[in-house]
Amino acid sequence: MNKEEIKSIALFKANNPTSTIKEIAEIFNVKPHQVRYAIDKYTDSAKLLKGNKSGRVQASKMIAKKISDIVLFNKQLGFVISELDNDDKMPLKTRIDYLYKITKMKTFVQEVELESHLKRVDAAIIGGIIKRFLPDATNEDVINIYNEELHKWQNSKK
Repeated sequence: MNKEEIKSIALFKANNPTSTIKEIAEIFNVKPHQVRYAIDKYTDSAKLLKGNKSGRVQASKMIAKKISDIVLFNKQLGFVISELDNDDKMPLKTRIDYLYKITKMKTFVQEVELESHLKRVDAAIIGGIIKRFLPDATNEDVINIYNEELHKWQNSKK
């Protein structure tokens, strides 16, 4: 690992204090002891880096190189939802508007995630076919069905 990767891990941990070492190791595709080293060595400087505007920009660029857009987007959606839940003084109409927008964004992210997971241009078509026969299927169900069929197909070729 180079110094930039180590700092990226420390920044990720500083931004996600509840993430476990094992989760971070999987995200960055490194070994757990490398994550521990990065956290021990650079977490304090990662927190200082986030203390000013230019540091935050630099930190964002470092993290963006390693973390998928979907992971970051889901994290931000979770943050927005928790903030919405904590604000008791928000008018009902505003709350409903925000919930509608969050739901639309979540649906969009699920579609992008499905296409990314299937790694095919025609992922939307495959998802549509599966949902035609199983209307109640979630995107997760579509991914599972696709993976099962792909595995069967690969095994039948042997």
